[in-house]
Amino acid sequence: MKTINNFEEAAANELLVNENHSEINTTDNLASSACLIRLSGVHKRYQLGKTTVNALNGVSFSINRGEFTAIAGPSGSGKTTILNLIGCIDDPTSGTVLVKGKNHQFMKDREASIFRNQTLGYIFQNFNLIPVLSVYENIEYPLRIGKIKIDRHTKEKIYSLIEDVGLSSYTKQRPDKLSGGQRQRVAVARALVCDPDIVMADEPTANLDHNTGLEILNLMQKLNRRLGTTFVISTHSEMIIEKSRRVIRVLDGKIESDTGEDYEYQNKTDYDTVDSERATCSA
Repeated sequence: MKTINNFEEAAANELLVNENHSEINTTDNLASSACLIRLSGVHKRYQLGKTTVNALNGVSFSINRGEFTAIAGPSGSGKTTILNLIGCIDDPTSGTVLVKGKNHQFMKDREASIFRNQTLGYIFQNFNLIPVLSVYENIEYPLRIGKIKIDRHTKEKIYSLIEDVGLSSYTKQRPDKLSGGQRQRVAVARALVCDPDIVMADEPTANLDHNTGLEILNLMQKLNRRLGTTFVISTHSEMIIEKSRRVIRVLDGKIESDTGEDYEYQNKTDYDTVDSERATCSA
């Protein structure tokens, strides 16, 4: 399988894969359990000319359904590589990556594309909206790529998401008429339109000022609580780190720390609904 090193480019290209949207049978017990993501003894090496880059060195952790997790670390720490692996757009050199009990290394390309479309939503640092499409059309686009019937129920769902992200007055506007924060709100709605199990965000507030970034973070947290969608965020933003329910810190390709379920939320009042019965998800 072709290896792709750039999360944003690969995931954006995934939106352009025009394939039938069919069911994938999952037989592993992990698929129906609270444990949604599991990395076990993962190593990832890249070859740059004659130099071998050890991006990940024996990484193991698991993430339950409904978690809001930040994968934090400086540039070059390996956090984006982890997102690549969870997003099924890169393969580990060794070790195992399971998402909903599935190992995408054993999937054919078409099967992997369908699995990504059904399971994963993406939020990008640079928004990656389609300039010629309106707010409504950008949010609708993943459904058309997946050949989902756009009926009355589907349209109501799109308008409901637009309302959720506070853009009801901008439905027909194109991206060039929107602020950075408004564009990222469109991206959040687009990531959720296919009802994914997991939304992955790569530095989602990096191109926004502090207040706008905080608004986007609060929006993602609200949707996480209301919809139960799992959020995994790659970041070096202290704002995101401080407000995330769980923080996995990565340094030099290794897990430096993991707050796990023992984390005392610094802003506990922000979380009006927190799962108290999350099942253990051991790596």
